[in-house]
Amino acid sequence: MGLNANKTKSQLVSELEAAQARCAQLEDRCKQYDDIQKRLHELELKVEKQVEERNSELVVENEQLRREILHREGLNHELLDASRHAGMAEVATSVLHNVGNILNSVSISTMLMTDWVESSKTRGLAKAVTLLTEHLKDVAYYLVEDDRGRKLPEYLTKVSDQLNGERDKLLTELQGLNTNVKHIKDIVTMQQQLASTFGVVEEVRVKGLVEDAFKLYQNRFLKLSIKVSWDDVGGMKIVADRHKVLQILVNLVKNATEALTEKPGEKIISLTIHRSKDGFVRFEVYDSGVGIEEKDLANIFSFGYTTKSSGHGFGLHNCANIAREMGGNLKAFSDGPGMGATFVLELPVVPRLNYGSD
Repeated sequence: MGLNANKTKSQLVSELEAAQARCAQLEDRCKQYDDIQKRLHELELKVEKQVEERNSELVVENEQLRREILHREGLNHELLDASRHAGMAEVATSVLHNVGNILNSVSISTMLMTDWVESSKTRGLAKAVTLLTEHLKDVAYYLVEDDRGRKLPEYLTKVSDQLNGERDKLLTELQGLNTNVKHIKDIVTMQQQLASTFGVVEEVRVKGLVEDAFKLYQNRFLKLSIKVSWDDVGGMKIVADRHKVLQILVNLVKNATEALTEKPGEKIISLTIHRSKDGFVRFEVYDSGVGIEEKDLANIFSFGYTTKSSGHGFGLHNCANIAREMGGNLKAFSDGPGMGATFVLELPVVPRLNYGSD
C-alpha cells in the first residue's frame, strides 16, 4: 500500500510532462480557435461590406428599372396615340380619296356637257330663225318657192331631233352629276358628324354605322364589280363611341376591298351582324379575296406588322386596341391563300362602366 500511495519521482515527471503536452495542445487549439474567430469576423465584415455594396447597386438598378418602366409606359402611350391618329388619318384619307374619285367623275361630266353645249345645233337653229324672221312678210312663198326656204322644215326637224337627243344626254349626265354631288355632301356630312362626336359615348344605330362604312367605298365597289351585302338589322342599337366603331368598320371594309383588287373571279364582300345572348353585337366582315397565310394570322394585329408593300402596320393594330378599349375584341380567320378572309368584331351592347374614361 505504501508503494502504491506514493508515486515515484519518475512517474510524477512523466505525468507532469503529459500534462504539459496537453496544455500545449490546448493552447494550440485555443490559438486555432482564435484564428478561426478572427477569420470568421473578417469574413463577416467582408460579407457585410459586399451585401451593403450590392444593396447600393440594387437601389441604383431598381431606380434605373423604375425609370425604364416609366419610359416604356410613355412609349407605349405614344404608340397608342400614334396608332389612334393613324387610324383617324386612315378614315380621313379614305374620305379624301373617295371625294377625289367622285370629283373626277364630276369633272368628266362637266367636260362632256361643255363639249355637248359647244357642239350643239342651237347655233344652226338660231340661223334658221333669222332666215324666217327676214321673210315674215312672205314666209309662205319663202317656204314653198325659195330653194333655201324649202329646206328649212326638214332642217328644223333634224335639229329638233338632235336637240331632243342632246337634252336626254344632258339630263342623264345631270342626274349622275347630282348623285355624285349628293354623295360628296353625304361623305362630308358624315366626317363632320364624326368630328363633332369624337369621344362621345352614345346610343348609335348599327344600320347607320354600316351604311356609312360602305358608303365611303361605293365608287370602288362599282369600279371593281364587287358584290356587296349586309344584314338588315332594323333598329338595332349599341352604346358606343360612333367614331371609334366606324373607324374599325371602315378599316375592315377597306382591307376587304384591297384584298379583292387583284383577285380574279367573283368578288364578294358581306357583313353579317347578330346579337349574342351574352350582350354582344358581332360584326363579321367576309371577303372572297386573296386570303391570309397561317403565319400572318398570328401576327396580323401586331404593331408595325403588314403584308402590304405600301402598308404601315398601324390600321389593324389600332382597331384591335380600340375594340379592347370598348370592352370587345377583334379576330381574324382565313383558310389560307386564295380562300378569302373573315374579320370578326365583337362589341358590348352596353359598355363597361369605365369605358370612355382615360
